[in-house]
Amino acid sequence: MNEQDTALVTVLENNALGLKVGQLLRGVLSDDPDAKRAALAILTQNPGNALALLGFGNDQLGLTVRGASDVFDEVLGAIENADQARDLMQMHLTGDRLAELVVGRGDLPSVAAQVAGIDTLIEAITADMTAAKDEAEAVFCAMCWAAKLVERDDYQDIIDREIQTHTLRWYLIMSVWNEACCPEDEDEIEEITEDCFADLGLDPEDARRDLYRFLVERETTRIEQKEWKEVGLRVSQVRTMLAEEPLFKVGAAAKPKETAAAKDADELGV
Repeated sequence: MNEQDTALVTVLENNALGLKVGQLLRGVLSDDPDAKRAALAILTQNPGNALALLGFGNDQLGLTVRGASDVFDEVLGAIENADQARDLMQMHLTGDRLAELVVGRGDLPSVAAQVAGIDTLIEAITADMTAAKDEAEAVFCAMCWAAKLVERDDYQDIIDREIQTHTLRWYLIMSVWNEACCPEDEDEIEEITEDCFADLGLDPEDARRDLYRFLVERETTRIEQKEWKEVGLRVSQVRTMLAEEPLFKVGAAAKPKETAAAKDADELGV
């Protein structure tokens, strides 16, 4: 640990509750609302320091990737100004670490996915889709990201960015096409309901036009229906596993005593 890192840990550990850094982080993930509130109150006195702390390795923090990602989301959620949160993310975390933390919650709701800049998101999505087992899983992965990002004001700009060799928009159109059993006849394509496109943030008319072009230019990817269903089941199982994934590294110190933390928080008025 370099001198700057050591100084940061010293600052964060010099808090009124007397909690070590690891305890502060574990306190953010506490089931006790008072303990959680107390830990967040300390960390968000200087959210830049809190985010810089999350730049440490997961082993150092005593957290799994999922645990670190949850703390990341909690800290970001406590920053009222989204622009400030975005700037602090870029200032205190490397691109690789940002991508890891954004991906860490999978397709669970994510504050980070709402406030991160486009470049950060593209790096995260690329890492996630590159890790996919096959092309079918990559297409499903794109659908999961669409569900997380579709409410963003810059969503259309995001899906026009390239992921590997295609735009994210292409992957989404392929997901609709495969879900509809890959029709090639114009009348059958017209029968795909508008909701199938709109739910992924795609304009139905534009998406159909793009699909026709992909078919003519042989830029489609046909996934066997059996495989498509198997991938859907696999993704669902991964989602269930993610929801149950441990937040703490094996052997990490226990969470701060919740009753003591709650009592100290009341005395501090936090």
